[in-house]
Amino acid sequence: MNSKKTHLSNLPKSNKFIPDWALLAIIFALLPAFLLIQGCEKEEEKPVEKDPVVLDCDYFETDRVLEDDPNRPVDYVVTCVAQVDGDIVIKAGVVIEFQDDAGLYVDDGSLKVEGSSSAKVVFTGMNKVKGSWRGIFFESIKTSNSLEYAVVSYAGGNSFNVFDDKANIVIFNGAKVNINNCEINNSKEHGISSLYRNCEISSFSNNIITGNDKYPVVSLTEYGHMYSNTNSFTGNGIDFIFLDGSYEIRGERMWEKNNVPYLIEGWVYIVENQSLTIMAGAQLFFEDQGSIYIHKGGYLFVDGSDSELVLLSGQVAQPGSWLGIYNGSGDLRNVINYAEIAYAGGGQHNVFGDLGTIVCGSNTYTKVTNTYMRDADQLAECAINAPRADDEVVVENNTLSGIAHEVCDAD
Repeated sequence: MNSKKTHLSNLPKSNKFIPDWALLAIIFALLPAFLLIQGCEKEEEKPVEKDPVVLDCDYFETDRVLEDDPNRPVDYVVTCVAQVDGDIVIKAGVVIEFQDDAGLYVDDGSLKVEGSSSAKVVFTGMNKVKGSWRGIFFESIKTSNSLEYAVVSYAGGNSFNVFDDKANIVIFNGAKVNINNCEINNSKEHGISSLYRNCEISSFSNNIITGNDKYPVVSLTEYGHMYSNTNSFTGNGIDFIFLDGSYEIRGERMWEKNNVPYLIEGWVYIVENQSLTIMAGAQLFFEDQGSIYIHKGGYLFVDGSDSELVLLSGQVAQPGSWLGIYNGSGDLRNVINYAEIAYAGGGQHNVFGDLGTIVCGSNTYTKVTNTYMRDADQLAECAINAPRADDEVVVENNTLSGIAHEVCDAD
């Protein structure tokens, strides 16, 4: 009798391998557990948020570079008025919070903020209330001082100096700083204060200054050209660019139309070899006894248009609420074209007691065209008062309302 050996290779395939349908059933049965394990692993990999680093009051006395830590919603906390004597660089994305009444005083060092459009550097109060901290005070004369893509908010609570300057950013006498692409908001006082001579603001562009309780900017007339229409100044408690006329215009300056008017305290004083051009659509309001004074050798060029007049007016809408314009220059570029001049004639510019919307001194040149002059003080009967024989006045296509005479001259 022949016997046959049974080999594994002769067994039916169904006995050698798990059927496909059974394998699929096993996979589907194990899948929820696999996904749960994966989910737990991802949950375990999530970074833990860290507390901010609290900086000592002397931290900024030496050179520092502050970096963003993605695991810290707030990178640093400042607890005092910290004096900056080192050269400080703050990188994109850094968030710094200030305890109540704290601030940064940039003294002998420098502050260079290197934010970006997608990762701004934030300076804010721990307490999100207007005035909870003092702000940033620049006294440093270093040209490296700059704020690029920064947010400064909730400051202006107390001043750094005896002059009681309060703002999110204060620029003191002689300081140098550039401010571009920044958001300056929610100050208890002003957005920016720059009320001192010899400051150097080389660039100021694409900033949004809003939500501040008082002015977006308080500054000097000599810096009026810095506040160009690349910036936005609306949404503040007092929507004017406030300019103090304590000092003369220095250089050949141009004031543009902005989304808020200029408010002048005192005189816009244009001295020899200096000039001011006021562009179409710009609006200048003057406080009591305010004026534009053109000294010998300087000139004023008002460059309005038919569709956008330049407005020169008293802040108070009543006759004589400001002095008007005094021209003591014979420069042929003294031209006012397409303007509206209102509520002037409220006082004398000189010892002779001359009154008018525009008063001309000796040996002067004044050209006024396409301009609407109205509502002067009743004693200022002449829109253009040129009482001396050597004055030259050119007028064309002007309109008067509430003023008796267009030109009064020596003839």
